[in-house]
Amino acid sequence: MQRKNLLTHRQAADLLGVSVHRIAKWLDKGMIPYVQIGLTRQIDKDALLQWYRDQMVFPCRKSDQED
Repeated sequence: MQRKNLLTHRQAADLLGVSVHRIAKWLDKGMIPYVQIGLTRQIDKDALLQWYRDQMVFPCRKSDQED
């Protein structure tokens, strides 16, 4: 993991379009992966994007449910 690939809370929030408070809550709950560097939690960009993709839900179209 390269250091340039690590994001701050603000950078992660901007990337996902959520608040910094939401990122902090997800980190506190252990929902998103992070790296602890001293007292600072930094977020690996690739791991965050993979986690985000894994959270996606694709609703079924009505015609897909009719079988």
